[in-house]
Amino acid sequence: MQILRRLGFDVHVQLPYGLMVNYLKVLELTEHEVIPQKAWGYLNDAVCCNLACCAFFSGQITNLSAMFFLDIYLHMENIARHLMRLYAFKLPSNLPLTLEELETYMDLQKTIDSKSKPVVDSNLDDSAKG
Repeated sequence: MQILRRLGFDVHVQLPYGLMVNYLKVLELTEHEVIPQKAWGYLNDAVCCNLACCAFFSGQITNLSAMFFLDIYLHMENIARHLMRLYAFKLPSNLPLTLEELETYMDLQKTIDSKSKPVVDSNLDDSAKG
């Protein structure tokens, strides 16, 4: 850490969560049923994803060629579509929560898998060889 400071790196990280909470307080939305949770989730996804927004917006501000940032924009658009597909995905309501439920679930999956596999007659294999 000291080496990075001496080389001129800014090693202080300020996460955006506090700023989001302040905005929610100013807009009087902290007690809303849905908005704080959605905002937190979207912000968490944005922080955890490798989005090139900084480069894209700096290009917009400095009026650099849009073609230079086309690849970055397409990358961001693909990530946004992927995230929307994840948000639209519905989990099954019967996911196992305990160890016993998980073992029962795994046994059921093994039974389903064994029934779906085709049965190979060993006599056919021997006749095909000879």
